[in-house]
Amino acid sequence: MIRFVFTLFVAGSALPAQIQNARIEGSVLDSSGAGVPGAKVAIENTRTQVRLDASSDATGFYFFPTLPPGFYTLTAEATGFRKFTLTNIELNIGATIRQDLKLELGAVTEAIVVESSSVRVQTSEATIQRSVTLRDIDTLPQLARNPIALATYQPGVQLGTSPNDPSFARVNGMRQGSNNNTLDGIDVNDAVLPPLGLTMNATNTDSVEEFRIITNGAKAEYGRNAGATVELITRSGTNRFSGNLFEYHRNTVLNANNFFNKSSGVELKRPKFIENKYGGSIGGPVTIPKLFNGKDKLFFFYNFQGTKTAQEVVRNRTVLTPEAKSGIFRWVVPANQPGAGETRSFNIVQNDPRRIGIDRKVAANLALLPAPNNLDVGDRLNTAGFRFNAPANGEGDQHTFKTDWQASQTLRTYFRYSWFRTLTLADALNNAESTYPGQPNGT
Repeated sequence: MIRFVFTLFVAGSALPAQIQNARIEGSVLDSSGAGVPGAKVAIENTRTQVRLDASSDATGFYFFPTLPPGFYTLTAEATGFRKFTLTNIELNIGATIRQDLKLELGAVTEAIVVESSSVRVQTSEATIQRSVTLRDIDTLPQLARNPIALATYQPGVQLGTSPNDPSFARVNGMRQGSNNNTLDGIDVNDAVLPPLGLTMNATNTDSVEEFRIITNGAKAEYGRNAGATVELITRSGTNRFSGNLFEYHRNTVLNANNFFNKSSGVELKRPKFIENKYGGSIGGPVTIPKLFNGKDKLFFFYNFQGTKTAQEVVRNRTVLTPEAKSGIFRWVVPANQPGAGETRSFNIVQNDPRRIGIDRKVAANLALLPAPNNLDVGDRLNTAGFRFNAPANGEGDQHTFKTDWQASQTLRTYFRYSWFRTLTLADALNNAESTYPGQPNGT
């Protein structure tokens, strides 16, 4: 399977904020609490040095409606007042923060610098939500390098039938397919069933910058489903070059054997699981003064991840007993009939009045069935279980490329290119690997 996704997005500050953007607003006040009109307010992204300017209105109110999530420095100055600077403001995906700025009398050349470190309470909307930030994604462990695994630790989220797969989780008792997933503000849901956080685009620990999960009270703008809303955003480059190379390895050596493998009539070996995930990322600024009007305007980010998995999964198939394959049908006499509890049999082949015997094609199919090795499934008379380690290998890779361009104070654009392919895959999730040893896998 190969998927290509192109995304081009244009945001103007005069338009309403897109879902994935953050917003900061407030008032510029003097020492008496009155609004200061015409104050110059500026906000600067500390990672990219992109700066936006605004002025307070007649009541002292200011706002910046479309800001990418990140850390910012906010400044305000007005004639007759000291310059006020607030640093380390964290804006999360989709958040609306109110920040009032209080100026003190003095010369503009004097400055007051305050570091923002308090935890902010969401007061602009009545939603229950949680942002998983870049810091969380970079430091907290995620099996299979899937940052959505962190969503399962939020209040109201319950793991489903597959504890190792967060997409099977339920939110506040809703069905598993009652969720809505977006990447950079665009629908990336599975068209058949939108599980929690499962996207039809390539995502991994290094390509996702941040995501927000809304578990209750989502606004009408999200629409679609009544379960959780998961908003992811792709990482962006900054004003300094940075990157990484990685190799993650998982091996059978440290795995325990499957409990049922040891409980069968013949103990089976530990299922093989050898997985390698490898790749890297790089991001930084692009400086083309004549084309993009100077530095701190254009940034790029690229991520690659490859996966190779040699895996076996434990399967217990229902097979015919040797007697049933030879045409002998067995049953237990019901309690309300003579000889209750006795096991009786009927030889279909011997009692065939035409003496044809088992059809040759049917016999060829019956020969494919292995002999049972356990009685965990089946009726224990004509059918039983055959447990084995079924190969379920997989291989694939994915690429994510993104550019961000701050064209002007009122125009910001990005372009994202997502590509991934599955080279080989035995669909163990849907029990589509080989039915019996030696047979081909479903894909």
